[in-house]
Amino acid sequence: MPKKPKRNYQPEAGAIDQRDVFQTPPYAVDPLVPYLQAAGVRTVWESAAGQGYLACWLDMAGFTVIETDLDRGQDRFATQREADAEVTNVPFSLKYRYTWQACQDNRPFALLMPSDALFAGSEMWPLIDRYNLQWLLPEKRIDYKAPNAGWVKSCAQMHTCWVTRDLNLPSFVTRVKLAKPGRQALNHLAPLWDAWHADYVARRDGVAAEGPAVADRTIYTPRDFFALADLTV
Repeated sequence: MPKKPKRNYQPEAGAIDQRDVFQTPPYAVDPLVPYLQAAGVRTVWESAAGQGYLACWLDMAGFTVIETDLDRGQDRFATQREADAEVTNVPFSLKYRYTWQACQDNRPFALLMPSDALFAGSEMWPLIDRYNLQWLLPEKRIDYKAPNAGWVKSCAQMHTCWVTRDLNLPSFVTRVKLAKPGRQALNHLAPLWDAWHADYVARRDGVAAEGPAVADRTIYTPRDFFALADLTV
């Protein structure tokens, strides 16, 4: 099955490597939201938006989201947007470059990337020391939506975490729990995630939504969205 690669690789300049095309599940955003809110973040720039799943979850959490993506002709390293913070699941092949650029932009950020970036001394430690970066470390692996595999068949090859700046985490490394659904619950939730995403994209693009009936989309309201602990077993 498709997996995020563990080995480092570099795509051609301006090209999208399919090994970077993985969509973020909603439970990955859950532990980050309180820190964004406490930091006064209202507007978020999702700079590697892909299909817009992470943007959808941020929107449902109450943030105004600005999306850009290389697939839409918007190169992160030649693009800027006005926002209170940058939040994105970075292309793993470009994680250090993304972190460096985010630091240069001098605003709060949260970048989702492999946790072992913490141990990349020559690449990451100078940025940690200079910009006081902090790690939001989930207790479990985040399973992403893989190309041609969907949510249910996906399984993370590596542990990932949020690398943050100016979000005032309690410590350099802050461990957090994930409301990660088990396999049985995931069979129920995955269609809802895709339906919510379809609604978000339709609203974003001003077109009619396609997919499950509207009634199926309202089983959970956005207020209930991050409170699915009963479905994590």
